[in-house]
Amino acid sequence: MEKAIAKHRFSLKVLTLNIFLRPPFVKTNSSDHKNPRLNYFIQNCMQSYDLICLQEMFASFSSRKEKLKKAAREMGFFYMAESPNPGWLEGSLVDGGLLVLSKYPIVQTDFETYSDSMDTDSLSQKGCLYTQVSVDTKTFHVFSTHMQASYSTSNFQKYRSYRNVRRTQLQEIRRFMDHKASEKGTVLLLGDLNIDARAESKPRVFSEDIDYQDEYAESMSILSGEGRVKLRDIMRERYGESPSTYGRVDEKGQPLERVLTAPRVQNSDESIDYVLLFGEIEEGTQIDFEQTEVVPFYVENQPFTQMSDHAGLQALFYW
Repeated sequence: MEKAIAKHRFSLKVLTLNIFLRPPFVKTNSSDHKNPRLNYFIQNCMQSYDLICLQEMFASFSSRKEKLKKAAREMGFFYMAESPNPGWLEGSLVDGGLLVLSKYPIVQTDFETYSDSMDTDSLSQKGCLYTQVSVDTKTFHVFSTHMQASYSTSNFQKYRSYRNVRRTQLQEIRRFMDHKASEKGTVLLLGDLNIDARAESKPRVFSEDIDYQDEYAESMSILSGEGRVKLRDIMRERYGESPSTYGRVDEKGQPLERVLTAPRVQNSDESIDYVLLFGEIEEGTQIDFEQTEVVPFYVENQPFTQMSDHAGLQALFYW
């Protein structure tokens, strides 16, 4: 994957990944293989990147995040930002699971806690993590998040409630971005939005959803401030469609990942992870689409076949 980087004078290679390292005792199938997957990520994946945005890298009740941070420093990731540990009076059992690792200076950071969440997501202090990263003469305003998930339900109102919570979170992200990214620079939103951009091509979940609107289109409208801010979906631009990142399938529709993913969603074929670019990219900065792609992180000779239940997304910016 290093085919083009040498031709650039300066570059920033970015990874966003839901690394699926939940607190102890939480598992999906027989095992989440948390420790060996973390070790594999440290030994085989991290060094290829300059900026890493992780979701579900939880600190609560575990030393895994500290292990990762220590290894990251040894690799040159001297700058870090993370979602805070919730206080006892804040109503959340665990932190938000967000971690940003950078080989370049993080000159500013902030965290916005979402006002609403539901079901098991409410146990985590979900929010949006902001980092301002300085690379050479360029500034990157990086927002990383993990939004409300939809869980299997036969209740139509509950199904709609998941979407309503995400709508509120999107509005809060837009306000947060307006507040933090007022200076010049390249503005990015990375992470697991739990909004399936491929849903329009699938059957309706509930036939009574007569006022159904495309959630992807609505979400992009909210994030753009109803068209006030130019918005580019980099992966959709790269592939001509929204690529699958979760419950990915082969050409026969068979699941590509079975060890970590729950059976009911192993072939769900969802595009829920994003690299979004807002406004005009900073003058002189370009995107190398040869190295902007989905990264499945397939693994051999391990009890797991993929680094996470999600694929990662990487993007290369250069000038």
